[in-house]
Amino acid sequence: MDERVLHFVVEEGRRAAHELSASPATIRTRLGDLPRVGHIIRQHSKTFSLAARCLPRRSRKAVEAFYAFCRSADDFADHLGEEGKRRLEAYLAAIRGGAPAPDPILASWLAIGDAMRIPRRWSESLVETLLADTQRSVVPTLEDLLGYAYGVASTVGLITTVIVGYRRTSSLEDVFARAIALGMAMQLTNILRDVAEDLSRGRIYLPVEDLQRFGVTADHLACGRLHEGWQQLLQHYIALARQLYEYAIPGIRHLAPAARVPVALAAVWYRAILRDIERHGGDVFTRRAHVPLLRKLRIACSQGLPAAFGWSVRARARATDASFHSIHSQQGGAP
Repeated sequence: MDERVLHFVVEEGRRAAHELSASPATIRTRLGDLPRVGHIIRQHSKTFSLAARCLPRRSRKAVEAFYAFCRSADDFADHLGEEGKRRLEAYLAAIRGGAPAPDPILASWLAIGDAMRIPRRWSESLVETLLADTQRSVVPTLEDLLGYAYGVASTVGLITTVIVGYRRTSSLEDVFARAIALGMAMQLTNILRDVAEDLSRGRIYLPVEDLQRFGVTADHLACGRLHEGWQQLLQHYIALARQLYEYAIPGIRHLAPAARVPVALAAVWYRAILRDIERHGGDVFTRRAHVPLLRKLRIACSQGLPAAFGWSVRARARATDASFHSIHSQQGGAP
């Protein structure tokens, strides 16, 4: 894996562990007092809704509230123009404690998130990134891409990890580093799959520095040219995404038992999208890469269950543990 990427993942894992340990205790929230938002996940994501039903009631309610918050913020960013920006700014003010929550969705999430001692900075980072995304069309460098992927995806991994729970005997920095890596891997997969869709909205998320390095222009993307430069750029980022999955998946064994199977399935099914892109010669312009149901079932048995229960990831985990501890020691331990 690119040293810059691994360094970013490890450093943010350390920071997240420190933020969680410093997060203040709050008054315990009565679930019955929260606004009801569970219908949003049931309406928009049957997969996540079904997975959430495997969790204890309090965790399930937290997942429902967090999903509703993410869905609402994402809709503001994508579909409401200037009004969406104003709503995101209102969300940001409330998360920072400078204003009341502007709607029941955010009120519900802040109440249960605070009760679970989830650092507000993670929700703040998510909304900040979405807000910044409404004002840009390109990502200049790899470092900018890492920051974007952390904001919109790794924060989700961190929050979900705290909600579903993890083994207290595990290194919290390691658990969070792998959650951050999984979020980044899935976001890179989204970016590669959705190049044409994003371009239609005036956005290119592959870094400008790498587009130039491989000789790919915006016109090439608009025309859907599958030339050598595009193939090289695509393979470069497919390889990076796979390395992130490789680093992240051994961390699933650290999660609470009820969460391991749904998280493992999401990881291996998303990773399979990369193979579908390759099977179709890198064409993400005339078709949307996907994984058919029958293939999902095969992958669930051959990759998902082993990942969930650690049957085939022990050796890889030891290898990535070595990388983690090497960089961690260079950083001087906990902050």
